[in-house]
Amino acid sequence: MSARSVLIVEDELIVAADLSSKLTQLGYKVLGPVASGEEAVARARQERPGLVLMDIRLRGPMDGIEAALSIQELGLPVVFLTAHSDTATLSRIGKTGAFAYILKPYDDRELHAQIEMTLCKHAAEQLLREEDRRKGEFIALLSHELRNPLGSIDLSLKVLDSVPAGSAAAVRSRGIIDRQMKQLVRLVDDLLDVTRINQNKLELERQKLDLNELVRRTVEDHLPLCKGASLRLLLRQSAEPVIVKGDSARLCQVVDNLLHNATKFTPPGGTITLSVTTSGEQAGAPRRRHRPGHRAAAARDPVPAVRAGG
Repeated sequence: MSARSVLIVEDELIVAADLSSKLTQLGYKVLGPVASGEEAVARARQERPGLVLMDIRLRGPMDGIEAALSIQELGLPVVFLTAHSDTATLSRIGKTGAFAYILKPYDDRELHAQIEMTLCKHAAEQLLREEDRRKGEFIALLSHELRNPLGSIDLSLKVLDSVPAGSAAAVRSRGIIDRQMKQLVRLVDDLLDVTRINQNKLELERQKLDLNELVRRTVEDHLPLCKGASLRLLLRQSAEPVIVKGDSARLCQVVDNLLHNATKFTPPGGTITLSVTTSGEQAGAPRRRHRPGHRAAAARDPVPAVRAGG
């Protein structure tokens, strides 16, 4: 429904007709009027008006304040228009979170001004809620991404403690730590960029790169984790370089997440196969998981393979 639609809830027919006429002249789409709280809640749920103009004394067991509490659970703004201003009524109204309160007899200009202010305020609140939602999703995503590099760094440090300095294993572990630290710096930069958080957008730094090489490095970084989980990790690469234009860090995140999920859900003794393939102008890295005791098809193919463990 249009943001400039108004649902009129008024049990006095003359007042309701007058309101409908004036609001129509002011350019609003008028819904109703309805004369009971039950009808008001039902129409609000069905038609989602931009605003509900609510009397307090209504027909039936549900008054306007009770109806307003139900309607605001739908995220719709309510403006009270009533002749009642006693302390008890005002106290009940205060608990509804209503946007405005207009006493009868009302002034046309005041009514118009309150409706416009309410619509603007509600729109601003919705925008803030959406920004908060996006911010929460963005931070949750990056917080998850932070765990993967930290896990690889932790395992590589343990390797460094157990192998001779300068050995091939030590050099490989230092390379993993260096690459994962750069990945962490990129993620932290994302977290510190308030503009990107508010817009729920990630910045892409596109460049030409070989997907074969990128996947190989990511698989190498993941080998210690697979070994610790008693898994084999096989890499099937394309016979020719796979040149793509993309963001190296983001693509590493994609492959890293793919491998972490495969490691998490593959039972001990199983095999994870990661293949780099091309199809026309598209490139991809499909993943297969194998149960323990099942020989991976990749192990029989004459293509480069990296194995984790035995």
